[in-house]
Amino acid sequence: MRMKAVLCTGYGPPEVLQMREVARPFPKKTEICIRIIATAVTASDCIVRAGFRLGFPYQVIGRLAIGVTAPRQPILGMVVAGEVATIGADVSRFKPGDRVFGMGGFHFGGYAEYVCWPQDAVLAVLPGNLTYEEAAAIPYGGLLAGRILSNAGWPPRWPTSFDLWRFWSDWYLCRAASQRYRGRRYRRMQRYEHRAGAVPRSNCGYRLHQRELHGSERTL
Repeated sequence: MRMKAVLCTGYGPPEVLQMREVARPFPKKTEICIRIIATAVTASDCIVRAGFRLGFPYQVIGRLAIGVTAPRQPILGMVVAGEVATIGADVSRFKPGDRVFGMGGFHFGGYAEYVCWPQDAVLAVLPGNLTYEEAAAIPYGGLLAGRILSNAGWPPRWPTSFDLWRFWSDWYLCRAASQRYRGRRYRRMQRYEHRAGAVPRSNCGYRLHQRELHGSERTL
């Protein structure tokens, strides 16, 4: 069986991406095969496609890991939203017909009609109130923001009487907070601010809009 896919034929400008027909993948024992309905072009996809032009050390390390003259996995695409088509024999998390979305990281494969990812990849069942297009826009930026905040120790644990002074003085900055999806995540983050003591601050082009809609304590 065949499918359409966009292949990265080498490192370089967007023209290195070519639409071709390739063999459709089938899942291994612990994989699920997703019929892709929506995907997203992420910053990491563009960095890989361009050949890791972030400086000499990054270029060397990136190409050794991904491919010297071209990606060993020619179908890029880190995030997808779609429907589970088939599953491997040992898959227990999902079943055919499930609406799912998530990020496969450097497994890639999202620029195609079908992709097979391990069931333990960052995948979840799609909430009923999200479209496939909305879901595909969430994982990359949302997970990155969550990891950065987590590494920074936010939201902190519930403060005790001995460290109230530290937590009540914490604050965080959300850049470009008036953007559609970033703004949604920003509003959800604010649910923790009173409990954790973090004060939301933001920068955007519409200060009044930002203050009214998102409740930011200060806009820059």
